[in-house]
Amino acid sequence: MSKLLSLLLLIPFFAAAQTQPAVMQDFKKGIKAISTSFKVNDETNIMQINVDNKSFELLAIDKQMNTLWKTELPGYPQDAVKFQDKVFALATFKNPKANDAYNIYKGYLIDPATGKILLEKEIYEGSETYFDQCYLSYDKAHSLYRITARQTKQERRSFVQSSKQNNLTTQITVIDINDRLEPVKRFNTKVEEGLFLWAMSNSKGDLFLAWGKGKSTVSIQKYDFGQTTGSKPIETDLDLRNNIDMADLKAHLSFNVSSSNSDAVFVSALHENSNKDVQLSVIKMNFLNGAKQTVNELFNNDHIKALEKGYEPFDKKMDDPNLGSAKNLEIRYMAESGGKLVIGMSGRYTSPSSIGNGVWVNENSTLINCYNDDLKIIFQQMLPSSYAIPSRSLPIGYHIESNKLYIIANNKSGFVKLNALFGVLNLTSGKWERMEYLSKKKIDNSDYAEGYSALWFNNTCLIPYISPKGLMNNKYNISLQQNAL
Repeated sequence: MSKLLSLLLLIPFFAAAQTQPAVMQDFKKGIKAISTSFKVNDETNIMQINVDNKSFELLAIDKQMNTLWKTELPGYPQDAVKFQDKVFALATFKNPKANDAYNIYKGYLIDPATGKILLEKEIYEGSETYFDQCYLSYDKAHSLYRITARQTKQERRSFVQSSKQNNLTTQITVIDINDRLEPVKRFNTKVEEGLFLWAMSNSKGDLFLAWGKGKSTVSIQKYDFGQTTGSKPIETDLDLRNNIDMADLKAHLSFNVSSSNSDAVFVSALHENSNKDVQLSVIKMNFLNGAKQTVNELFNNDHIKALEKGYEPFDKKMDDPNLGSAKNLEIRYMAESGGKLVIGMSGRYTSPSSIGNGVWVNENSTLINCYNDDLKIIFQQMLPSSYAIPSRSLPIGYHIESNKLYIIANNKSGFVKLNALFGVLNLTSGKWERMEYLSKKKIDNSDYAEGYSALWFNNTCLIPYISPKGLMNNKYNISLQQNAL
C-alpha cells in the first residue's frame, strides 16, 4: 500500500517533467550576436552568428537542436539567405584605402547539406571617400541577390559626424548578383531632391525607392526589373506638427512591399499631427494604377483607455494590458501576408536608474492592428507583456504562417525574472488561440528570449535565450529551448 501511495504521489512530478520543453544550455558561448536565421527546408534552419566582429559562423540546426554542420568564415556578417538550393552569406571587411571602413563586401555560397564552401568572391567595394549605406534583398523570381548602395556626403576622413551630411545622397548604385557571385547588372538610379528614406524590392525584382520631399511628403518611385529609369512617383502628404520635418520623421517610418500584390507598397508612421495629437498614418500605394489609400488613427488618452478596457483576457491569471502614454508608441513590426496587413506597436521609454549606466528601459504592452486589402481595420488586439530592466531594450519576435501570427515577447515578473510570453493569434477572428508564459527551467531568470531569431519548423519552434556576459555585458551566451506549435 505504501509503495502504491508513493507511486501515486510521483505521478504529478512525472507529468510535469514530460511537459517541460527540452533545453540545450550554452548552445553558444561568448558571441557578439545572432545576425539572422532562416528556414532552408522542413528539417533544417540556418543561424548566422557574429563571433567577434571579425568572423562569423553558419550553423545548420534541426528541430531536435542538433547542429548538423558548422562553417566559420572571416568577415563582419551582414546577411544570409537561401539562394536557389544553396545558402548565401554576405560579410564586410576593412578597407585600408577607406580609413579601415567595413565597405568591402564579400559573398560566400555554401552547400546546405554539408556546410562546404562552394564559392567565395568579392562582389562590391564602397566609396573610399564617403560613407555609404547598403540595402540588401533577394530576388527569388530571377535568382539574384541585390545590393542597393546609397553614397552619402559624409567624408570618412572627417572626425565630426554630421547628420546633415549623412542625410545627403550623392549616388545610388544597384548591383544584381547571380549564383556564380557575378554582377549581371549594375546601374545608377536618379538621385531625387530631398531626403532618402528607404530602398526595397518585391518578389519580381522590381525596385522601390522612397524619398522625403519638402516638410511632410513621402514620395516612392518604382524601377521595373531590368529598367534603369523609374516610374512616375506616388506621393502622400503627412499631417505633421509644425516643428517636425522629414529628418525627424525618418526614424518613425516603416515600409513594406506586399507579398500578395507585387505592385503595392505600404507606408506607416507614428507621429504628432498639426493638432499635437499622436497619429498612426497607414498608406497603401498601388503602382499598377497609381492609386493610394490612407487611414489614420488618433491615439489620445480616451482611445487608449477604451482599447485597454475592451481587452478580453485569454487567461485571467495574466496581467491586464497597459499601453502607457501615446507619446511613447512606436511601430515595431509591419508585414503583409495573404491580403492582410499587420502592424505591431508598443511604448518604450527610459527612466533614471542607479544601475545599468544610469538608465532603466521600460516597455509596455504590444498593440496589434490588422487591416484588410483596402486598409479597413479587421481587428485590434493586445499582448499583455511589459518589462523594466537596466540599460537595454528587449526584442519582440513576429512570425506569420498559415493565417496565424506567432509572437514572442519578454515579460518581467518580480525583481529579476523574465519570462517569454508566447502568443498565437488567428488573423481571421482576431482571437488568441494560445497565450502562455514559457518555462524557464534550466534557463537563468535574467536571460531573455530573442524572438526575432527563433527557428521555425512545421510543428516546432526553437527559441534562443540570451545571457549577457563580460564586464560590459557585450558578449552573450545562447541557450535553445524547444517548443511545440
